[in-house]
Amino acid sequence: MNRSRELINQIYITNLPISAEEGDIRDLFAVYGEVISIRVSTESEKAEGRAYGFVKMKHTDARAAIQALNGAEYGGQTLRLM
Repeated sequence: MNRSRELINQIYITNLPISAEEGDIRDLFAVYGEVISIRVSTESEKAEGRAYGFVKMKHTDARAAIQALNGAEYGGQTLRLM
């Protein structure tokens, strides 16, 4: 039996606004496909008030999200996705 397995990518997001919550990020990325998981962290010791996070999506969905959202403005910040 030959099963094709969908590759999963973890997208690293920097420069999130400190107010960003997992639900907000899920809504932002869900436009490009199924969001498998999200983790958002804040760096409270930094004065800039930025957060970072990780989103897991299927490979093709992740590529579409990165293309569309890298450099986009969100909550007054310019997102950086890798």
